[in-house]
Amino acid sequence: MILPNKFLEEKDSLLYVGALLLDKLDVPSSVSELWNQVNDNKSVNNYERFIITLDMLYVLNLIELKNDKIRRINNDSLFIC
Repeated sequence: MILPNKFLEEKDSLLYVGALLLDKLDVPSSVSELWNQVNDNKSVNNYERFIITLDMLYVLNLIELKNDKIRRINNDSLFIC
């Protein structure tokens, strides 16, 4: 469900949906604003899947909630070798 495999297409994985959400977070948004931007996308599918994807992004430290707005965290320093 999180990663695509031979039974789950890329567009149906949470990783793909997470990338869609991160792409929309150029500007911090509320949960409802973000939902309104992506709810017509068939990969997002439903509100539960949307929330699970937000949970995954939060656990991966890719987003944070500040002042009732979700914002993308810049993690460029994590990948410096």
